[in-house]
Amino acid sequence: MRRNKGKLRLALLAVIALGIAFGNSSGQALKSPAQPYLEAGDRLYEQGKLKESLSAYEQALAIDPKNQYASFQIIQVNVRLSSGENAAPGALPARDYSKVSRELGPYYKDPLNKIALRPPAGWLIDNSDPRFQVKFIDPHYEAFVFVKVIPTPKPVSIGYELQTRVENLVKNLAAQIPNASLKYLNFERLVDETVLRVEVHYQAGPNLIIINTRLITDLQRVVIVTWVCPERVFIYFRPLLESSVATVTLTPQ
Repeated sequence: MRRNKGKLRLALLAVIALGIAFGNSSGQALKSPAQPYLEAGDRLYEQGKLKESLSAYEQALAIDPKNQYASFQIIQVNVRLSSGENAAPGALPARDYSKVSRELGPYYKDPLNKIALRPPAGWLIDNSDPRFQVKFIDPHYEAFVFVKVIPTPKPVSIGYELQTRVENLVKNLAAQIPNASLKYLNFERLVDETVLRVEVHYQAGPNLIIINTRLITDLQRVVIVTWVCPERVFIYFRPLLESSVATVTLTPQ
């Protein structure tokens, strides 16, 4: 949803900027032919033009019948239209966050980039965005996981040089966006490997968005895994999202 994309702007920019820090993208992620209609639908949704946005999403789905993001958006718009909900951007229905599932789904495997990750059960998979290898979307609670693989000309070591480089990059980025700040940047262990963890907080209206990124290096690539959720669901989603990130496999069989 575009309201989510507004909240996720820093997350998207952060992952893209981190990618730039290590070199250009591999160029293997192809842009879906439905993308212009998805973007148009998002813009219209943000403006509160629900019927127009629905038409754009339906056109996107007609072009790409397997596009899960278009399917998801069509459901969301129809729910708002049928409920007579005010079309004001950012309006959210009441939700019972205590019922969030704690289960992980089956592994999502990407043989092209040689990675695998177990997303939370029931989440949607969107691999149409050229900025990421894959994006996992919770259909009800506004939480996301982004995965990006960056090829590097030589091995990148997790160490103080990388920490300083990433710190400067994220601070400069956060300074360009109101109400955003770097809250944590340090090393941690993940599946017997040392990784760099970055946490950024971003105030989007009344919502505090928590953005957690893990940078994992493996030979000639950096795997960037970022999960995002609003603070109000943090207590429920943190164990699930961290468990999901911990299942990253860099050379799946």
